[in-house]
Amino acid sequence: MLEALSSQYATHLAEIDRLVDEELARWPWQDVPALERLIRQQLRRKGKRLRPLLMFTLADLVGGDPWRVTAGAAGVELYHLASLILDDIQDNSTFRRGVPTVHTTSGVSTALNVAGVIRALAFQPLHRSPGLEASEKRRIDERVGTATTYLYLGQSIDIGWQDGWYRGIGDYPYEQMAEWKTGAMFGCAAWISAFMSGAPGAVVDSADRFGTKAGVLYQLVDDYLDTFGPDGVLLRPALEDLHNGKPTWPLIALCRALRAQGKQETANLVVERLSEPDTRNADWSWLLALADELGVAKSLRQDLDGHAHELAFQARRLTSGGGSVAGVESFIQVLLRPEAVASSLDG
Repeated sequence: MLEALSSQYATHLAEIDRLVDEELARWPWQDVPALERLIRQQLRRKGKRLRPLLMFTLADLVGGDPWRVTAGAAGVELYHLASLILDDIQDNSTFRRGVPTVHTTSGVSTALNVAGVIRALAFQPLHRSPGLEASEKRRIDERVGTATTYLYLGQSIDIGWQDGWYRGIGDYPYEQMAEWKTGAMFGCAAWISAFMSGAPGAVVDSADRFGTKAGVLYQLVDDYLDTFGPDGVLLRPALEDLHNGKPTWPLIALCRALRAQGKQETANLVVERLSEPDTRNADWSWLLALADELGVAKSLRQDLDGHAHELAFQARRLTSGGGSVAGVESFIQVLLRPEAVASSLDG
């Protein structure tokens, strides 16, 4: 499914590469060749490009031209890549897209610089785009700024659990974290696509909400696969979220299921184990057995299907100007497949 969708928009994805290469060629790297090498290394490790694919399929959905949104898609993808490098530092992640993370091979300071340069470059393709008026560029900059703020608010919730900001699992705002940390940039990508496609304001706002919910679904699938997926599906160590002491969707669902059966003490034990200092080396097989006993995986899979059906319903309501819903429906199905999340986060 993902391969077919990527093939459908192969020329548009290639244009993203061309725009990025063109931008890199504008800057003087002669005194920082190691920095250029690291940046190009990151750019070569392409993910699934879900956000650009969302933008292209949405352009088709609202009756726009996918070619018109390529500059915006290039910017979103660069911005996303920068956020991944920062996320890896904050999460102490050792692998990304199947290879060691930047901060583990080049140090934290250099990784921060790599992320900073890539983030700065992200604004350039849109700013240089001849097909946009200055007022349109300002609107897009404002929307990116809003998404960025929400992204880091969501990231702060994620980090805040480790810093003791929340008294317990019941106080942890997981849903808000997922909407902000992951959903915000998906929503931003969808907004930019609809806006650059010339869709009416109400459709642009609806596309924004659709993209945000698509991002939340992506986060839910990522959490699900981290706990219940086949080994290696995310191209990172199995149960990495648990080993990092994170209260993800499956763990929260397990605690709720335990409380519903009156097993509050067992739920408390789960949270206590999550907070222990040596979670990275812990054996979590007992937790997986407990989740299996309570049917947590099956229940969450049904929830994922429900989210996907709701997204498909929203997509059909967005169709205007003779647009095609087929691409977006394929995109939704991609989000539900393990290979769609094998290289990202968030993404």
